[in-house]
Amino acid sequence: MTQADRVHSTPPTNTPIPQTQVEVPTRRRFLSRAAGVAAGGAALALATIPTAAVAAAPGLSTLALDGIKISQELRDLVHALQRADEVLIAAHTAYDAEYVLYREWLKLAPEPTSHSRREYRRWEGRQKKYMRGSNFFATQDAHEVACKVHRDARKAIAEYRARDMNELAHKACLVCVFEGNFDDKPRGYMKPIMAMGVALDLARMSTGVSA
Repeated sequence: MTQADRVHSTPPTNTPIPQTQVEVPTRRRFLSRAAGVAAGGAALALATIPTAAVAAAPGLSTLALDGIKISQELRDLVHALQRADEVLIAAHTAYDAEYVLYREWLKLAPEPTSHSRREYRRWEGRQKKYMRGSNFFATQDAHEVACKVHRDARKAIAEYRARDMNELAHKACLVCVFEGNFDDKPRGYMKPIMAMGVALDLARMSTGVSA
């Protein structure tokens, strides 16, 4: 597949992120924004866990978030995810900017609607010339790499087994901040990997299964 063909096979990443909407969550902001959500989620989770399991699980009855008590391993995983998230946002913004420029070029040089193969080849030659002179494919490739790194960082947190309810609540906060929803670009199209990890941790704690 030629590089020019990739433009037609690659769906747009939607509109660029306005600079006023780009927010890189720091650890302090992450905790302050998500503490209320996590506390409520923790309380709901405790309501579904049998009393015997609550008594047996260490720290399960403590609902207050305490970042000091999380393990260094989880702390390092969170920092890695924060770095990956910053790179992803920057890559997404750069890729969308190039896509907007390409759409503007298409307005000036629209794809021919006739069935003339000669006319289409002439247009294709102009398109390839434009693409060679732009950063479209470079930013596209960088965006794909950033998505993979972000996914791997979330997968590592999903696979980390929370030691107690405090760590589980922190993992739940990460879901709220870093896995987003359909209105949260560029995180809106991500699979809920960390959310599945939280669900598995909760199921493990409720049945008293060790990590």
